[in-house]
Amino acid sequence: MTATGPSAGALSAGNTAGRDVVTVNLAQGLAALGGRFALAPPAPGEWPLVGRSDELARLHEHLARHGQATVVPVAGTGGIGKTALAMGYVAAHGEGYDVIAWVDAERPELIAGQYRTLVRNATTHDVTEADAVAAARTLLASRTPALVVFDNATTAAALHPYLPSGGVTVLVTTRNETWTARREVAFELEYLAPEVVVGWLGRELATSAPADIAALAKRLGGLPLAVVQALAYLAARPGTTAGGYVALLTTKDGQRKAYGSEAPPGYPLPVAATWDLAIQALATEAPAAVELLGALAFVAPDRVPIAVLDGLLGGTDVADALAALRRYGLVRAAGAHLRLHRLVQDITRWSLDADREAALVAAWAAHLEASAPDAEDHRNFAWFADVAPHVLALMDHAEALGADAGALARAANQTGISLRLQASFRPADDLLVRALAIKEAAYGPDHPSVAVTLTNLGLVRQDLGDHAGAVEAHQRALAIKEAAYRPDHPSVAITLASLGLVRRELGDQAGAVEAYERALAIFEAAYGPQHPQVAITLANLGIVRQDLGDHAGAVEAYERALAIFEAAYGPQHPQVAITLANLGIVRQDLGDPAAAVDAHERALAIFEAAYGPPHPHVAMTLTNLGNVRQDLGDHAGAVEAYERALVIKEATYGPDHPQVAITLTNLGFVRRDLGDPAGAVDAHERALVIFEATYGPDHGHTRYVRRALGRDDAPPGAGPGPS
Repeated sequence: MTATGPSAGALSAGNTAGRDVVTVNLAQGLAALGGRFALAPPAPGEWPLVGRSDELARLHEHLARHGQATVVPVAGTGGIGKTALAMGYVAAHGEGYDVIAWVDAERPELIAGQYRTLVRNATTHDVTEADAVAAARTLLASRTPALVVFDNATTAAALHPYLPSGGVTVLVTTRNETWTARREVAFELEYLAPEVVVGWLGRELATSAPADIAALAKRLGGLPLAVVQALAYLAARPGTTAGGYVALLTTKDGQRKAYGSEAPPGYPLPVAATWDLAIQALATEAPAAVELLGALAFVAPDRVPIAVLDGLLGGTDVADALAALRRYGLVRAAGAHLRLHRLVQDITRWSLDADREAALVAAWAAHLEASAPDAEDHRNFAWFADVAPHVLALMDHAEALGADAGALARAANQTGISLRLQASFRPADDLLVRALAIKEAAYGPDHPSVAVTLTNLGLVRQDLGDHAGAVEAHQRALAIKEAAYRPDHPSVAITLASLGLVRRELGDQAGAVEAYERALAIFEAAYGPQHPQVAITLANLGIVRQDLGDHAGAVEAYERALAIFEAAYGPQHPQVAITLANLGIVRQDLGDPAAAVDAHERALAIFEAAYGPPHPHVAMTLTNLGNVRQDLGDHAGAVEAYERALVIKEATYGPDHPQVAITLTNLGFVRRDLGDPAGAVDAHERALVIFEATYGPDHGHTRYVRRALGRDDAPPGAGPGPS
């Protein structure tokens, strides 16, 4: 930031953990303005304004850009530092004004009395309270440039009768996020950046461990008042560390002690009271808003999808309740999502007994289970991506409360299915592991519902390259289902098909064929020959037949699957594209590259339309298309396809996933054909490391790449390699 005159001496910077934490000494900066105040601000206390240099510079530019008569609300959650930022602006830029007035606007009916004091201070003349507003306006308009700060205003309508005119700069602080519909004039104040809080805490708590400081910074969530409260608490209790404070926040009693026991020096209220008063006011004004806030206290604090709230609390008008919460700064809206602070959630839960907490978690669980769309439909991917962190948060609360989490486990299972299809494998694994533990505790280890989650977990483990874990999950699921149902039940076939996938990945094509053919017979008997599940199994069976060199059998399976999918879903569905991609591979093997290119390009267009360009199915198709282009002698086109696929796979799976190694293997060959032996070796060496770590030294993929590198330990004909 830039400051002139006395305020320049109010800045300091401390470098902690590699980050400059710029501070403004508010008391020093405000005192230097002397007689410019017609109405002085309250004492700023002993704490400086920390980490807001960028915001001060933005606010200065914002006021200059929108004109001196513009009302610019600095909105934000209670305790976020609105008043401190306004004080910092006055300290840094107050010398640019002839007169400055600081008005406490929380109770508009008291503003006229403050204006009377303003006139008396500026002119030594007294006016009646009835004449004070007009007199203050006249005075301020005659003493421009003038600045009036309205601190803690409630609504624009309530403040309007008191606004000055005639070129006076007006700065408003308010919790009311709905203050103005003119977003261009609103100045939104965000939480402090995590690294700023870490630096601030590290500077003040030099004896605390860095890991504890990082944990405390995360818990305080970038709220300046919460940081000040924590530092004041720790300063008053020598020997207590950041880790001890974090531990205190794990229980309601500890939170009350930390947040609500006493105000930090220079602050009128402790952090808890800044929100508790708002919640109390809402209880009278909008009881439904308090009920909704109670429900929001159990989900993750960021990116709460507004659409998911409809129907959560019966007949509650969500729009009206949210408007009330936003007026009091208890939630913030950003597009289709909400955000609230962790400490607001903590304080909201204080008033709830264990039964009410369990009831709210159960209401969420039932609502999510009932409202969840089809997890396997790509059009619903955004819904599941939105709810995933909130399902995890709800499971945490259910576990802490000892509440029945069966519905949550089912919601987690569906969410895990969707995340896997979106290639978010680690989050999917987290959800499914949690769901499995809940189901095992609730139903016992041999319940069919446990087998459902084991099957899905096996698929994710396979995607992550953990083939041993995948086989273990599928075999356990198969044993449960065969015992619970009959051997020819469709649920048994689902797990058989999944087991076939992982057996193929392990190079056990005979075992894969056995699993798929048994699954196919069950599905055809249960659903009829034209069911999509039959088509899925046929497509997978075609892959294994192709591995075994039975190209005619593979084409037969793929074409039958394609006809079923097109009839069931239409020609632009991702399942159609998957089958086209596989058909393109076998067409290439049969020596028909033109038909292969046609199939791959059609599949690519469907995938890009359905998922967008950076999706693993797009990468898979690009890899296959690169293979055909290489066979046709179009090496430049092959490199382009492989390199684009590689970028997508590395971003999706990470740099050490076998899917990355598959594309690296193919890229190595085309680089060799282009006369780049060093590039070829580099790609193959990297692929070899990945395959050995994933599959071991004797897998076909590993041996294939060793042979490509000319290693003596790879016998002639080692393979088959990746496609």
